[in-house]
This record gives sequence, C-alpha cells and structure tokens, in this order.
Amino acid sequence: MANRAGYPSLDLNEFRKENYEDYIKALNLGDDKDYYAMIEIIRALFSVS
Repeated sequence: MANRAGYPSLDLNEFRKENYEDYIKALNLGDDKDYYAMIEIIRALFSVS
C-alpha cells in the first residue's frame, strides 16, 4: 500500500512475525477500504502519534 501511495516500502517482517493475526486482519480490512488497522500498525512501527 505504501508503494502504491508513492512512499518507500515498509519492512513489516518483524511485526508480522510477532502479530500475525493483527497483520492479516489489517490486510483484510484494507481490501474493504478500511485502513484504520493498518494505519495503527504503521504508527506503532514509527511511534507516530
């Protein structure tokens, strides 16, 4: 999604290993144009508020 939006690739490998169910849920929600869960993952990775 980041690449499609013109941003560099994100390394989600560590998050995915530790939070697989949350990651899959965020991907599935994104398919329905609900990006809130993925936004929260990215915020957590970058400690952005």
